[in-house]
Amino acid sequence: MRNFRFLLASVLLMLSLGAWAHRETLVCDGFVTRPSNNQCLYGGTFSWTQSTGNTMALFTFDAGTLSSYDKLKFTNIKNCTRTTTPYFRVLYIYSGGQKEQAFYNTDDKDITLSGQLTSDQLATVTTIAVGGSGDNGSVVFNPSNIKLVNSSTGDELVCTGVTTRTGNPNGSYRANDFTWTSASSNTMQIFSFAAGTLSKYGKLYLTTSDFDALGATVAANDEKYRVLFINGEGTPLKTQKYSSIGAKTIDLLSFLTDEERAATVEIAFGGVCAKGTIHIEPSSIYLEAAEESEEITLSSPVSGFEWYKYSDGTVYGHSQSELHKRLGQGLGSNQVIYGPTSENGKTAYMDVTDYDEMIFTTANDGTAGLRLLYGDATISTTETNAAQDYSVSLATIDKIGNIKTRNASVTAVNVSAINFKKSFLSGLSATPWSFAKDVENTTVSLNRNFTADQSSTIWLPFDLTAEQAAAAGEFYEFVAFDGSNLGFNPVTEPQAYTPYLFIPASSGELFNNITTTVKAVNSSTLSATGGTATFKGVLQHIDNVKGAESGTVYGYDATNGDFVQVTGDGVSIDAFRAYIVISGGAALAPRLRVTIHNAPTAVENVQSENIQGTKVLRDGQLYIKYNGTMYNVQGQKVNR
Repeated sequence: MRNFRFLLASVLLMLSLGAWAHRETLVCDGFVTRPSNNQCLYGGTFSWTQSTGNTMALFTFDAGTLSSYDKLKFTNIKNCTRTTTPYFRVLYIYSGGQKEQAFYNTDDKDITLSGQLTSDQLATVTTIAVGGSGDNGSVVFNPSNIKLVNSSTGDELVCTGVTTRTGNPNGSYRANDFTWTSASSNTMQIFSFAAGTLSKYGKLYLTTSDFDALGATVAANDEKYRVLFINGEGTPLKTQKYSSIGAKTIDLLSFLTDEERAATVEIAFGGVCAKGTIHIEPSSIYLEAAEESEEITLSSPVSGFEWYKYSDGTVYGHSQSELHKRLGQGLGSNQVIYGPTSENGKTAYMDVTDYDEMIFTTANDGTAGLRLLYGDATISTTETNAAQDYSVSLATIDKIGNIKTRNASVTAVNVSAINFKKSFLSGLSATPWSFAKDVENTTVSLNRNFTADQSSTIWLPFDLTAEQAAAAGEFYEFVAFDGSNLGFNPVTEPQAYTPYLFIPASSGELFNNITTTVKAVNSSTLSATGGTATFKGVLQHIDNVKGAESGTVYGYDATNGDFVQVTGDGVSIDAFRAYIVISGGAALAPRLRVTIHNAPTAVENVQSENIQGTKVLRDGQLYIKYNGTMYNVQGQKVNR
């Protein structure tokens, strides 16, 4: 009998700041001066490039207004770019002239106006301005810290902003600027936390604008500013430098090693060139947690590999006379542990292109060692001093000729197992998941958490047997689209690289330690098409799904059990999921309904008198709707 089910699922695509909406973020709440870094400041910056034509207005008012005030006060003025003395000047502009007052330090200023101006001048002042002294300087201040005060009444007139005066193109004022005057000792802290804290974050985002070299010569492609990751001893572990302004993203998982992320206690911002000022706001700097990024890992024992002839790539023979497999044996000096017996590994090779790590398990309790060869070259060596696992990076190794003891002086090496491993962070990897060929006898784990009866989209890089699939849940393949409905059929043996709707049978990580064959990536099965709709699997994290497609994009929505049209550019998706793309120019509904049935027919044929029930998820609970009545999964009638 045919089934008709209406499914509700977890949100696959989410609006966010360039990533998942519910991924935890840590936002910078301000810049902090670092010890011995006295060549930089952060705040509202008044900067100038020439000694003349550089004044900015602090107050403008009608003649006579200044007579109501007797004090001009500056507080919290800072300077890090003095190239000449004095630091800066204040100008009182009145009818027929102006008077300047120079300052040689950045202490707070409490200026008695009668000591600077005559009564006639006070009565005719219409502008109070600030200007630079000498070429190429800057002073940091906030307008709200500049006030005119009537000492007797307590009345105040607060500066509300700084404006450019006519004919003064050499001065400018910007809020939230970072300013520095030396290529060293110019960093300020943007994050500080306990060691290990950074390990939970996957990306750092920041946005800069309005760079000014403050008179120095800096080419457009020269490095201008930097982000530093610093350990508890104050030593920078890694530095990322930039030559251009704009939005920047640092992928912490690829930029830093696990050890560097764990050791980082401070992230700082600094200049690279000789001097400059750049706009950067704390609210635009934030760390994004990597906790929701699932990782898929696999471990392939060496016995699962095929060996290929060096000359033409065909499979090499596996008879004992051609290939040694001496795992778990105590070996004499310089013997082959695994691989061809002759020609020092020239005859054949093992392709390890798809792997990033090789793990040797040894039973040694004395000094020994191993080496990997390809042809006549030793491509890697490692000492084995105890009975434990030893890791060899395969980042620069794609072929292994054979595995031998380290040298002739080694008396014995007992290697009980050799495994090749690959890890893939589905939410953060910039490189697509890829396998060049099938690898048998592989243990695979996907640490993606599922919720029982809460459906989602999925595709996997391996087949599942009927027993494995049934233990995990229910799988449905895409078959048809009629313009408003998306039709799916149940499948019992899901295939690798094929997108499915999936209803988990239980909660938790459902695909751990599965022994299977990891398949080579097959581009023909990455999607399924029905009518003008295509159900597309994802090989890597995509920041902007809509921008990656020419058709209309739909993401699966848990709250209503249908696919929702993606209209903005801020929607992302992680690997091992899928979304719908509709081709053609026809007008489409904002939501497309999901129907699931047994027969592989068009969607319009699925509704019949044999409908058994509709599976509905409401507020995290699963219900069955039958003949207009709602039941829980125990068969009890409920009021919904």
